[in-house]
Amino acid sequence: MITGSKHYARLFWSLLPPWAAPVADPCEDPHETVTVDGVALDLAIAPFIVDLWRRGIATYNSCQGDPGLYRLHASRHHAEGTPTGNPYAAYITVDTLESAHAVAEMLAPPAQNWVTFSADGVPVGRWWFVHFHPSLLQHWLAARPPHSALGAPLDNDSSVRAIRGQ
Repeated sequence: MITGSKHYARLFWSLLPPWAAPVADPCEDPHETVTVDGVALDLAIAPFIVDLWRRGIATYNSCQGDPGLYRLHASRHHAEGTPTGNPYAAYITVDTLESAHAVAEMLAPPAQNWVTFSADGVPVGRWWFVHFHPSLLQHWLAARPPHSALGAPLDNDSSVRAIRGQ
C-alpha cells in the first residue's frame, strides 16, 4: 500500500505503466472538512449536502472525491468507465432509491455514466450510494438558483456562511 500525500500519489501514479497502477486509495491526506450541525463534511461537498438537507433528503455518508485522481484512475482503467469503479469518485449515501434519483437530478450530469447508483445493507437496498464525477459539484454550485426549493436564500443560511468562513 502506498502512503503519503496527494502530491506524492499523483507523482507516483504518473510514473507507473497503466497495468501497474494501483486501484485502491493510497491512504492519502484526508479532505479538509467543515462542521455543519455537528457533522463533519468535506469542504467541497458541504454546500450540496446542506441543500439536500434543506430539501428533506437525509444523508448518511459522503465524500467530495478528487477530480485530479478521478481522471488519472479513469485514464488507467478504461474498462471500468463509471464512477462506481473509481475510488476517487464523489459519493453520497441516502436511504431510498427516490432520494438517490433526486440527488442525480440535482447534479444534472452531462452524460448518464457520470452518476451511478449502488445498493448495500441488510436487507439489500437499505442504503443507496450515489457515485458521481467530482466536477459535478462545481457545476451544481455554478448553476444553482439563488434560492432553495424552500424559498429561503441559501446565501443567507447560517450553515452556508459557516462553510464559507463568514
